[in-house]
Amino acid sequence: MGQRPYPRFFARSLLQGKSILTAQADRAGNVWFGLYEGGVVVFDGSRFRSYSERDGLAGGFVDAVFVDDGGTIWIGAERGLSRLEGQKFVTWTIANGFLGSACYGFSQTALAGCGSVTAPEVASVSRSELDRAAGDPSHRVAYSFLDDGDGLKGNPDRHWQSPAVRASDGKFWFRTSEGVAVIDPQELTKNPVPPAVHIERMVADGAAVAATQAVQLQPLTRNVEFDYTASVSPSRARFSFATSSKD
Repeated sequence: MGQRPYPRFFARSLLQGKSILTAQADRAGNVWFGLYEGGVVVFDGSRFRSYSERDGLAGGFVDAVFVDDGGTIWIGAERGLSRLEGQKFVTWTIANGFLGSACYGFSQTALAGCGSVTAPEVASVSRSELDRAAGDPSHRVAYSFLDDGDGLKGNPDRHWQSPAVRASDGKFWFRTSEGVAVIDPQELTKNPVPPAVHIERMVADGAAVAATQAVQLQPLTRNVEFDYTASVSPSRARFSFATSSKD
């Protein structure tokens, strides 16, 4: 009995000498290859086609390809996220407020797993937020971080391949530098109540002032300093203040 020959993908010109980081089949049976060198190559069963930054794809290595329930192709790259619409890509990058780091995990309603290789954090971005930014170039993409304050230990451990796997129940499993983390996108919630601000130290004209109760400053006080904090992860802390003149 003769043996059936297998295609030698590595010998094809578009893949020859390239490092494949991920492969994903779409609903039409096409196979998408994400490349370490950047861009993707698509095999439709008989021929290959490549997409790169020239086609609007996000730049850098590609280590995540996802097909949603509607058949839309999402591509996570080193410098942003791209979505194939028809024959063109819609791309989100740091230019419109998106994360300037790799994206490697997707769910049907949100993007999870955009993060830095140097910080123990990942981010979640809603599909509706991405759609808004796609329709309005001036809109800055809003996202929320998950870090050690949420129980994430260690950096997402990429090693040039996606550290995230999406299970059949929708949960993400992340390989990190300290073990394994699990995130359920359906349970991601946001507390709308800002944390209370705590004043740790107060100095008026070089002299320490007890700030544990109401403070009355001496006349002609010119320089006042405050050290303050809040019960929130440092990466999420955003403070704002206003001063008013009062005699």
